[in-house]
Amino acid sequence: MSENSLRIKISALQASLRFEVEKNATLEKELHNALEETKGIKPQTVPEKSLHQEIIDCTDFLSRLKNSQTDWNSYEYHGLIQVMKAIISDSFDFKACGRLSIARHEENKARHQKSLDRNSGIKKERSQSIRRLGSIILDAIQDESDDESASDDDINLNTAYQQITSSHNLDSVLPVTRDCYVCKMEYDQKHDFYDRLCPPCAALNFSKRTVTADLSGRVSIVTGGRIRIGYQTALRLLRCNSTVIVTTRFPHNAVKRFKMEPDYESFSDRLVLYGLDLRDLQSIDDFVEFVRQKYTTVDILINNAAQTIRKPPIFYEPLVKFELSNAGTNPALVYEKKYDTHTMSIQDRSGVQVIANGLEVVPACMLSVIPRIDSDTDPSLREYFPPNKVDDVGDPLDDRSSNTWGQPMSQLTSVEMAEVSIINTVAPSVLITKLVPLMERSEFKDKYIINVSSNEGSFASNYKSLRGKHHHTNMAKSALNMLGETLKHVLAESNIFISTVDPGWVSLQCTYQSISAVRERGFEPPLDEVDAASRILDPVFDGVNLGKYSKGGYFKDYQNIKWYK
Repeated sequence: MSENSLRIKISALQASLRFEVEKNATLEKELHNALEETKGIKPQTVPEKSLHQEIIDCTDFLSRLKNSQTDWNSYEYHGLIQVMKAIISDSFDFKACGRLSIARHEENKARHQKSLDRNSGIKKERSQSIRRLGSIILDAIQDESDDESASDDDINLNTAYQQITSSHNLDSVLPVTRDCYVCKMEYDQKHDFYDRLCPPCAALNFSKRTVTADLSGRVSIVTGGRIRIGYQTALRLLRCNSTVIVTTRFPHNAVKRFKMEPDYESFSDRLVLYGLDLRDLQSIDDFVEFVRQKYTTVDILINNAAQTIRKPPIFYEPLVKFELSNAGTNPALVYEKKYDTHTMSIQDRSGVQVIANGLEVVPACMLSVIPRIDSDTDPSLREYFPPNKVDDVGDPLDDRSSNTWGQPMSQLTSVEMAEVSIINTVAPSVLITKLVPLMERSEFKDKYIINVSSNEGSFASNYKSLRGKHHHTNMAKSALNMLGETLKHVLAESNIFISTVDPGWVSLQCTYQSISAVRERGFEPPLDEVDAASRILDPVFDGVNLGKYSKGGYFKDYQNIKWYK
């Protein structure tokens, strides 16, 4: 491989990420290997300016397109030409796994684009400036290609301008600047996948969506893995060849979802669904005993399950009926703590009766239809849970006009506060306490515990929710953060590496009516569930792939930050 080809390869690596080379261990390792190859081929031709710095210089140019025409004209073309070559080289891969499908995603995207185009004057002016830049670049490349000494690695001039304007979105400029969700810096160039991230942050986040590791032989546990973030996390672990135990109150519903995956057959023999309601602490002990008898060891624990908004029993009726009608149909996949339902009948005060007709049932689902507060039996609730209507993940539609995410603390019940504390904080603590002895038995030198937290639990945050709303969830997440902070040193002695991860903003917790209204205006959260799963598993992948172990820490946007002031 010629030095010129190596330069193209290195430029492609940096152009695909464009995010602090020295802080990204994976890229740094590849860059180091490529530099070593360069030294081995032509040590006498290595320029005084290092390739590392040259790459940073030329790729910074692409992120400074909003600067003046003078900056564009005065730029040294040599570095830019290398990036141009990298853009259409075989080593430059723009493809990654697709965004998690949302039924209205394309419609919302089109509507959002229409609103942006209303202010077309600025966009038109910037587009013309970029096209002038393209002409300058193309002229510079033409000059180089006319050189008789040009190598076979020189780029195809007919595609150069098209590639730089389409692949790098130089023609997709916002009418007004925005603040990046991750780094908070202003930007005015749209990424072709993210519309709330600046180009460098978008490139890093997009690349993380495809990171994997070989987890063959490892046993992973994911709590709350039926839908959303937990589901994507479990799916990613399965595709990394791990055996995955997913806990959920509705395991048969979870089976239906996993079976819809096109590669289900490739991981079905490594998937286990266990019916578990984390509000029942005795059931947690039963679950740990099940794991101890069936697997003897655990390598990865993802404490993902959480309650943010409490739902009344009527919400769960369709889910419970599905569980009862499918009881015993997936014996190889579903494990359940079973009760004799000949003597078990649950009657709530509104007259709704759930009887298992002599079948053995899962208490994880049955507990969900037991009324615990007076409002659970209010007959008027039925109008807010219309039959046969579902939300974006296929769960029953909750059409209430308010919930505890936005209600004042005076409307918060003691039952909901207790449930949030048990599910979000006590249960993870119990699981860690009970499962650490099984992790210490593992034949793998590195084991991982990931506690999934959120921005609301950060003391260092200026988060707007710290204004009297959902204080119970804020408290629970802060306690979860402290759990990891307290245990990190003692667990590291056994090579168990615990991390706390903020998965990012991937969903809206307000009412369905409010969500529909903001989506009608074209808004979606900046990240999706695949991004969240990538963040959750990043400490695991860094450890397994790079030997980079996190001995405690609070991770947000792939960076270890302080969650307390």
